[in-house]
Amino acid sequence: MKFKILGPLEVAAEDGTVVRLPSGRARVVLAMLCAEAGREVSSDRLIDLAWNGNPPATSATQLHGLISSLRRAFGSARDAIVTGQDGYALRADVDLARMRELITFARHGMEGGNLDEAATILSEALTLWRGHPFTGLNCGDLATAGDLIEQEYVSALEDYAETELRRGNHAMLTQRLAGWVSTYPLRESLRGSYIIALARSGRQAEAIATYHQLRQHLTEDLGVDPGQRLQALYQQVLSGELDVPGPDVPRPAQLPAAISDFTGRAEPVATLLDALAGDECQPAALVISAVSGIGGIGKSVLAVHVAHSAAADFPDGQLYVSLAGASADPAVPAEVLARLLRDLGVPPGQVPADADERAARYRSLLAGRRVLILLDDARDAAQVRPLLPGAAGCAVIVTSRARLADLVGAQRVDLDELDRAEAREMFTRIVGAGRVWAEPEAAEQILRSCSGLPLAIRIVAAKLAARPGWSIASVAGRLAAEHDRLAELNCGDLAVRASFRQGFESLPAAQARAFCLLGTMPFRSFALAPVSALLGLSTAATERALDALCEAHMLEAPAPDVYRMHDLLRLFATELAGTELDRGERAPALRRLVAWYWAVTHGAVAAIVEGRPLPDFADADPAAVAAPVPAFLDYRDGWEWCQREEGNLTAVIGLAAVEQLHAAAVGLAALFTMFALRTSARAHWQPAFEAAVDSARAIADLRAEAWLLHSLGDVQAAGGDHAAAIDCYGRALANQLALGRVRAAAGSVNDIAAVYFEQGRYADALAQFRRATDMVRQEPGPGYLIGIFLANQAECLDAMGRYESALELYDQALEVARESGDRPSRATNMSLRAQTLGRLGRFDDALDQHRAALALHRELGGVGADFVTALDAYGHTLRAVGNNGEATAAWREAAVLAESQSDPRAAQIRERLALTGGADVVGRR
Repeated sequence: MKFKILGPLEVAAEDGTVVRLPSGRARVVLAMLCAEAGREVSSDRLIDLAWNGNPPATSATQLHGLISSLRRAFGSARDAIVTGQDGYALRADVDLARMRELITFARHGMEGGNLDEAATILSEALTLWRGHPFTGLNCGDLATAGDLIEQEYVSALEDYAETELRRGNHAMLTQRLAGWVSTYPLRESLRGSYIIALARSGRQAEAIATYHQLRQHLTEDLGVDPGQRLQALYQQVLSGELDVPGPDVPRPAQLPAAISDFTGRAEPVATLLDALAGDECQPAALVISAVSGIGGIGKSVLAVHVAHSAAADFPDGQLYVSLAGASADPAVPAEVLARLLRDLGVPPGQVPADADERAARYRSLLAGRRVLILLDDARDAAQVRPLLPGAAGCAVIVTSRARLADLVGAQRVDLDELDRAEAREMFTRIVGAGRVWAEPEAAEQILRSCSGLPLAIRIVAAKLAARPGWSIASVAGRLAAEHDRLAELNCGDLAVRASFRQGFESLPAAQARAFCLLGTMPFRSFALAPVSALLGLSTAATERALDALCEAHMLEAPAPDVYRMHDLLRLFATELAGTELDRGERAPALRRLVAWYWAVTHGAVAAIVEGRPLPDFADADPAAVAAPVPAFLDYRDGWEWCQREEGNLTAVIGLAAVEQLHAAAVGLAALFTMFALRTSARAHWQPAFEAAVDSARAIADLRAEAWLLHSLGDVQAAGGDHAAAIDCYGRALANQLALGRVRAAAGSVNDIAAVYFEQGRYADALAQFRRATDMVRQEPGPGYLIGIFLANQAECLDAMGRYESALELYDQALEVARESGDRPSRATNMSLRAQTLGRLGRFDDALDQHRAALALHRELGGVGADFVTALDAYGHTLRAVGNNGEATAAWREAAVLAESQSDPRAAQIRERLALTGGADVVGRR
């Protein structure tokens, strides 16, 4: 049984007999069920439609009667109407659903360049139309729905006209377009197709007349002029640009097929389509769009997709050339021109021998025509320039791994990796939604491993699609190990490594060497100076090398003096560093890099510690420091550099240990501990400190080992592994005592006491803090340690409720800090003392002490974990005295600072602000 609503409502039996339907409201109900065929329509909605929003009290019963009458009319097909949970649904063949299905199929064909199939399918869809839907039914909502359905039909008419124009069927189309334009006189797209069809059929006068008819309609009825596209078409008719080419001039249609699973890229697609539409301010300018990005980022796929989408605007044809720019044998422009001339109808024997003459003939053939040229995989701008048309009308899309900065007049689109949502959509479309939904975590792991590179995602997804018995988790596991990842990213003739190698092999020797050396650096991002040290070049020469790599999209520069490499490209560079560099080149480069980091860290930490002695386990070889070392003016300057380079510093420590530069690993790690003391310990530091401890053992330096065990213990304690922390501190203590370094051993005892304090073992902690204080007094040295240990005792007494005793010790600790010039400890101790005063109820004194502590922290640059602690504590005291506004301001500042420093306490402070109504003002990085 067939249901028809594209015109008067009609139901036909299998033999074609028209079914006699009940009249009145039953027809309204059936019309709505047809419009929503396959989907349940609620009883409330059907009642509202049947009685035009004014149903009687018995409407539910009457609706049941209407459904029954329809089922009786259907006879043996009565089950077509299905009763659902909240209403009814029609499960049947409905012309509207069929039309929509056909239109969708046809549009896929248009996007893929299959115009013949698209035209056939659209023609079938259009034959289903018999007139305005729901004609004769007394229902306002259905009338509105009918108007919307008619818009779908008119859009299909426009698609059909576009398809036939692209097929060159201009004359055949004119008669049909004349009727459609008469029925829909204000549809500019139909009118534009009619103008093109008339002009290309040799009927220029009629084309001009139909433009003026529309212009009159618009100005008289709406008070507006025709749109930009129609005005441009009108000018082309006047200039003869739309005249039909002679039979000896072909209309090439060379675009490769568009992929069916193209995903995302909404912004670059819109940018390219806008460019192809032309610039009304520069109507004579040739449109050139240059799409660039690393190998595998999807440049060609994007360009082909956009070219198909815009093909209807270039009825004289579409040319496609692969320039093989990333290969060892790029296309020669003169040879490409010869092929293009033949494609445009020039007999082989008449192709000029001279390259310049070929270019001139090429431009002449394209003059006055609308041809889209896609130049894929260009090596550089010099390869592209001879292939450009000479004037407006045509448009060019160029793809290249190079940025083509010297291609004058080009609009540039630099492609970045897909965002996670786009990557997930692409993966899901290829693998299948059911499999992805069944293993979402494994799918996310694969997407992380692919780092947003479309080629990598396509390869993995294609493997899974071809092997339905494989689990997603099994493939995710194979991609987990970085050293094997590139080997896994291949499928048939698709391979990420091969794509990257093409780009690498196109680099000049000096840039290729620089790229390989960058592969020795275990960094995600880096600045110019350490690369200068690594390469052993001047700053200017290094900058030129990095700029050249950025131009080739082998490197990115997202901000001034910030460089980074795509994660998969970094793995490729690491591979090359192992295969293309010999030990004689790699080892000196890494020594220069480590020496530079040691020298800069030494200067930064010296600014942070303000006169405290620095660890002296190893010095950098001054001759090895091959790049300029910045000067650090104050505490904040040094602290911010250490924070910015934290990840790279720990990576260099690990690298030095692996390269058996053990003394350098120890020296750099020891310097890093001086920064680590000023911030919250991070779990990701642990591998670096473990490597440094191993390096200290390798060179049998017990003193350095003890120092580094302290820092390793701090990381473990911060992570809650108190047993491992105490073990580290205990081993450090044994080393120091074996060396007779009582003062240093006191630090180990202090650290053990700190763990006891975190465990709530305050009596044990106090005993060990006192022991540490006694030990440090046994050996001459700077007094700042005594002040720190006294403050630790005071904090313990405070936790035990012995507030007056705690204040006495804080006063002693502050005096020691003043005498030793230890401003950071003074600021910390004043904040702790303020908290004790608050617990005694001496809130005025407490607030004064808090403010003095914060002022000193700000003098030091207003950074560091202790400043976050001080702000947080100040907020609590303000809250205790009822000053909620200032408390919120203090916590807000603490949250912003903590987030900027990746301090894990940021979340706790944000939560507190949410509870007190201040969450909306928390800054985020």
